[in-house]
Amino acid sequence: MITFSFGKNWLRYVNYIVTETIIENSKVSLVRFFGEDFTFHNKTFIDVGCGSGIFSLCAALLGCKHIVSLDVDSKSIEATRMIQKKFAHLIPKDVLWEVEEASILDHTTVEKWKEKADILYSWGVLHHTGNLNVAMFNASRMVKPDGLAYIALYNQTEASAWWLKAKSFYNQTNVLMKFLLVIGYTLFLTMEDLRKGRGLNFYDKTRGMYKITDVIDWLGGLPYEPINVEQTLRAWKTYGFEAVKVAPTKYNDAIYPKSLIKKWFVYLKCVGLGCNEFLVHKRAAECVA
Repeated sequence: MITFSFGKNWLRYVNYIVTETIIENSKVSLVRFFGEDFTFHNKTFIDVGCGSGIFSLCAALLGCKHIVSLDVDSKSIEATRMIQKKFAHLIPKDVLWEVEEASILDHTTVEKWKEKADILYSWGVLHHTGNLNVAMFNASRMVKPDGLAYIALYNQTEASAWWLKAKSFYNQTNVLMKFLLVIGYTLFLTMEDLRKGRGLNFYDKTRGMYKITDVIDWLGGLPYEPINVEQTLRAWKTYGFEAVKVAPTKYNDAIYPKSLIKKWFVYLKCVGLGCNEFLVHKRAAECVA
């Protein structure tokens, strides 16, 4: 099984791109999704697949008392520790922030953090584990009764099989071809932004992300196991959760032409089909099927 090192990408991002402005925009995105009335104060926040560590930092800045950043990639752990050091002056002194190299598929990890999270956060991660169903179930076990999970998962559509082949090609090709694919796809998306009147948009203010970082992340992202909204909600319901908020990707209703060339063009425009986002609440009486 091909496994892409997301951590190398995030380490470059933290080293050369992340600023306090990006941190602030990322923090705002969390508040926006949970709602202005939601309080993070004194909560335990478990970040499964912490990547750059940015959203673990945001949780600390929003008032969480205990942050747990987990990632299977040692480079992501390095990036998260770099974030801790780089922005130490922003972090409240009474925050406990633990960073641990661990897999969501590992039984020992799950048992260690079982029912510890007031908030479980896993954005664009569980579909890259190689076993999405186990990853979702294990993540659900980390949430306290009456706790919340905020997850984002790649949407499954007609284009998913094509993208799986594209990702496999990217991971197995040479460095020069990877460079050309990243530059070419970034330029393609930039031209789409210009065509739609969004200007030279290299930075996503909604989540504090950077376009070329996301392109590398998307093209290389294996394992890759997309899932649609209905399947996701059905699974989390069996784990004892109820949906509080569902934000489907805008590409759920993408129309795919019959012409092969036009179809590929639409696949590229979909930017990886996007992630469906879910905020789910764990009932006090857990009900696992």
